[in-house]
Amino acid sequence: MSWYPGRTSGKIEGNNGLYMDYPDKGIAMTQGGTPRFKVPTLRNIMLTAPYMHDGSLATIDDVLDHYSNDIKNAVGLDDLLKVNNQAVKMNFTDSQRIALKAFLSTMTDEKVVADIKFSDPFIR
Repeated sequence: MSWYPGRTSGKIEGNNGLYMDYPDKGIAMTQGGTPRFKVPTLRNIMLTAPYMHDGSLATIDDVLDHYSNDIKNAVGLDDLLKVNNQAVKMNFTDSQRIALKAFLSTMTDEKVVADIKFSDPFIR
């Protein structure tokens, strides 16, 4: 991979290059900047399809395809997704995709998902 796996930002918002021109500017719409969107938690990520701020990616494989070879070099693209000011193509191998999906699956909390007290916020 040509990107830097050790880089982290601690950010809670960013632009992941989903589109070159975003119809919805997200958080930036209220702050007058470039499009940025909330970065979701990884907890139960395998259960929360569809993905992205607009639900445009139906499966986790679609998400991996995006990060593997479809990141757009959009204005405001997060620095973590650029090298030399260009969008990175992560080019995941089949084994990396399998490993990523296995890792993301470890974030699933079956106990919380099955617990009735978390099933409906209107039940007392």
